Amino acid sequence: MKKQTKSNNKLNRSKKIPKLDVNIKKRLTICLGFTLILFIALTFRISWIQFAPTVAGVDLRTEAQRQQQEVISIAPRRGNLLDSSGRGIAFSSEIDIISVNPTRLRSSNRDDLSKEEVARAFSDIFLLDYWEVLYKLHSEEPSVDIVESNVHDQTVQFQDWIRENRVLGITITPQTIRFYPYNNLASNLVGFTRTDGHGAVGLEHSLDHLLAGTPRKSGNNH
Repeated sequence: MKKQTKSNNKLNRSKKIPKLDVNIKKRLTICLGFTLILFIALTFRISWIQFAPTVAGVDLRTEAQRQQQEVISIAPRRGNLLDSSGRGIAFSSEIDIISVNPTRLRSSNRDDLSKEEVARAFSDIFLLDYWEVLYKLHSEEPSVDIVESNVHDQTVQFQDWIRENRVLGITITPQTIRFYPYNNLASNLVGFTRTDGHGAVGLEHSLDHLLAGTPRKSGNNH
């Protein structure tokens, strides 16, 4: 009986061994799967750490070059209207409209550029109210006009500040506006211009082919 019992135990053990081998294979397969997933994740992480700063730098350089090399159309300076004594009754003057995209306002070589610093530059150079400018810089609009400058020296000083700090998100657009020094005097005769700069009525309209100039292209190097 003892011999039979021993032989039965051996048979039972021999039957259990294949089941144990199957379980081990399953566990090894699961471990290998987890190891492969961890290896892929680690490889991706190392690649991201190595190449992400380079990609971000390329994006910033590309955006800076696009903003600096963008070609814009500049409205022509419209001719003046003079009376019989040579005094101007309608003339044009060039101004610089400086606008900001608050969501893209940053520096390409500085991480500490703040909207407070930008507002201070506007305030100091163009003698604007600091808090009013700062309020505009926190707008969610894609483009906000900050100032219309007719003082060339101020615009040049601001351009120098932009270049020094490599600021992105600021656009300086030259524009020609029309002045009527006598306001409503003979306004029916003189007329006025439309928003596109062309004459609407009066002499502005009838002489538009002589007064209107030809638009020119300019690189935006601001």
